[in-house]
Amino acid sequence: MFRILALLLLRVVVATEEACSSELDAASLLQAQAKKAGSWRSDMPVVTDVQKSFGEIQESPVVLVAPADTLPPNSYMTLTQHMQGIQRLQKSSYFAVPGNSEMSEVLMVKVGDDSTNAALASNLGGAPSSETKIASVLKIEKEFSHAGGISVWGDYLIVGAEKKCPISNWCGEASRVYVYDVSDPEKPKQMKSVIERPTTSAGASAMVEVDGGFVVLVGGWDSKELDFYKSSDLDSGFSKIATWKKEELLADAGMDANFGKYQNLNIVKQADGKLFLIGTTHDGTPGIGNHWADLFSLEVGDSRVSITKVASRKFQAKETDFLAGAGIFVADEQSLMLYSVPFNLKTGFIVTSSSAETDISVRGSGQLSSENGALGLP
Repeated sequence: MFRILALLLLRVVVATEEACSSELDAASLLQAQAKKAGSWRSDMPVVTDVQKSFGEIQESPVVLVAPADTLPPNSYMTLTQHMQGIQRLQKSSYFAVPGNSEMSEVLMVKVGDDSTNAALASNLGGAPSSETKIASVLKIEKEFSHAGGISVWGDYLIVGAEKKCPISNWCGEASRVYVYDVSDPEKPKQMKSVIERPTTSAGASAMVEVDGGFVVLVGGWDSKELDFYKSSDLDSGFSKIATWKKEELLADAGMDANFGKYQNLNIVKQADGKLFLIGTTHDGTPGIGNHWADLFSLEVGDSRVSITKVASRKFQAKETDFLAGAGIFVADEQSLMLYSVPFNLKTGFIVTSSSAETDISVRGSGQLSSENGALGLP
């Protein structure tokens, strides 16, 4: 009997070629110049207009599924064993999904055999193909047993691991932040530099390439505080440059000044060099409430950080949960996508695709079907 990992894809509506060709040329030129200067270590698209692309992400989901039968029995089935985020890797159909079972780890989930950044169509309607599977499991460590929210920049994945997560206290006694080269998703390689955080958690981590080096942010408990670090090459160490607190948040006219309990954060670079931060959260208890993605402009100086809220959007997410894990994917200069996962794996459940106007039953046998009307579990 298969257990199913549901991935929720919220796809962007792409503008017409005529409307954006000049902007695409400008973005491509800037990216080519950056690569020539040696400041780009991997192909990571920069976005022509981040606010515009963020506003065009579709609210209704496309449902993807993958069998999880290769995992140990009973893993990811309880409150203390859960998934914590999701990131699609560049130019592939691999997804990195952090979580904790007996130790902190990242599941490398393969959904089909696509080798581009194109949107993935729903694979419902039959049993998953042989190319849809848990391809590998990146084991991090046992002492720091809880993996936090992750982010990917090009070929690099960043993930925090938190020490002990008892029900009464959850996480936060101490943490470490690791970076991996995931150019081969089934054989990740750990970079030499590790961020030690002996007195605080690492619930969400993000990174961006700037001026030939890297800027990393690590969110503490519920991202109330964000610590910022710099590294020249991910192997020679990190230096802390600033700490930002949610009370310092600025807001554009007409925007609220609420900085949510973000379980996942992503940094997106615009073609003109400006940085944006996207946080995903859920404003209620699991299964109740609304799922949100908030957009912020981000300015990082030598010792100071400024964050301004510029947009906020509500999304549909049934059977998955932004409080469990969600993540932005930069497909190209115009397109952003948003993925989400549930807290736990299940032997069978119902998910709903509002865009298809049907209820989609995912049965424990691994046979998938789409039918009109409500469907009960086997």
